[in-house]
Amino acid sequence: LSGGSPFLGETREETFVNISAVNYHFSERYFEHVSPYAKDFIGRLFVRDQRKRATVDECLRHPWTRGLFSQEDFKQFVVYD
Repeated sequence: LSGGSPFLGETREETFVNISAVNYHFSERYFEHVSPYAKDFIGRLFVRDQRKRATVDECLRHPWTRGLFSQEDFKQFVVYD
C-alpha cells in the first residue's frame, strides 16, 4: 500500500524480531497517504492468534473493502469446502 514495511527496524535483525513479535507501526514517512480504513484493515490481519484475527466475512464487510468489489466479484475468490 505504501512501499514501506510497517515492521521495518533499524537493522535486518530488528525487522525480523518485529515481524516475529507482530510489532508494527504505520510510520508517517511511508503511510501518510494510506487511509485510516486501510490501516485498520491491515491491523486486523496482523494478529498472531488466528482466533482473534479478522475472518474472511469480517474482511469482506470491512469499510475499506466494501467499496472495492461487488459481491459477485468476491465469489470468484471464495473457496468452499
